[in-house]
Formats: sequence, C-alpha cells, structure tokens
Amino acid sequence: MRLRIALLLACVCALIAACGVLDRTEQVVITATPNAAQLAAAADATPALVTDSGAFENLTALLDGVCTEFLFSVAGETFVWDTPEALAAFYDRVDESEQCGGEVMRGSFDFDGRVLAGAIAATTGCDASFHVGEIAASGDAHILPLELTVAPGCAYELVEPLVVAVSRAPSDPPLRVEVRGP
Repeated sequence: MRLRIALLLACVCALIAACGVLDRTEQVVITATPNAAQLAAAADATPALVTDSGAFENLTALLDGVCTEFLFSVAGETFVWDTPEALAAFYDRVDESEQCGGEVMRGSFDFDGRVLAGAIAATTGCDASFHVGEIAASGDAHILPLELTVAPGCAYELVEPLVVAVSRAPSDPPLRVEVRGP
C-alpha cells in the first residue's frame, strides 16, 4: 500500500512539474542596468573624443545599422570618406554583402570642410577601444593614428569600429588612417 501511495505521489509530482514546464505564460521583463537612464541623459548625441590633438566629433553612430557579421568581415580596414557618395558606397557595400537582414539604416553627414575617417578592428579580450592621436605629416599625406587598446583576460571576440569627423581644407594633403596596437 505504501508503495502504491509513493508511486501515486511521484506521478502527481511529475505531472505538476510537467505542467510548470509547459505553461510558460509568465511575462519576461527586460531591465536596463541601474544607471542606464542617467548615462543616456548625460550622453551627447555626438560626443567629442578628446585626443592628443584636440577634440574630434565621434560619429561611430553612423554604423549603428551595420550588423556585427559585416563588421567582422571587414575588420582590419581603414577608411576616409570625403563625399556623401563615398559614405553611400559603404552602405551599398553592406547591403550587397547580404550579411545583414534587409537594407542597412543609412546616416548622413555634412562634408563641408570635413571628412569622415576611421577603422574597424577585430580582436579578442574583455574590451577594446581606440585612442585618436595627433595628425602628422608624412611625405605627401597626413596620417591620423588610431591606437587600439585591448583589455586582456577574456576570450570575447570583439569588433571595434570608430568613425570621427576631421576638419580638412581642399588644399590639404590626402588623409590616411593607421591603426597601431594589437
């Protein structure tokens, strides 16, 4: 008799557990980090990067619609976009790759007296960031050095893009971007 009761209780417990597994009507609530609202309120739409040579306007948000898969596929590239057509050609390249679901969100930029320059780097670590150095003359070009810093100790695959606005006069020598670091 005790064996029968124990077996019946085991079946009832299994049935209750199975109903709990199958009944997933609980609403999932996604919460932000505790200070996310304060950080978002304090953030400027286009924060300046303070560097050795002053402040550059950080326009990495122009890549917000570009998927990570595409960014990983072009890691190691540097660029200088000096016209709206050059920026559009980059977005066309993303769309033609078919790595991102659908057409990429396109940003715009006023190129009057400025160009967009930057790089896309892939690395492994806990975190990665670029430091923009001082623009230097080198032969018949100006060099914008970007120092990639990686926080070690993690095995995360990271992709780090950077796009900055650089003041340029039509008579200035061409601008090249050089990435230094790991």
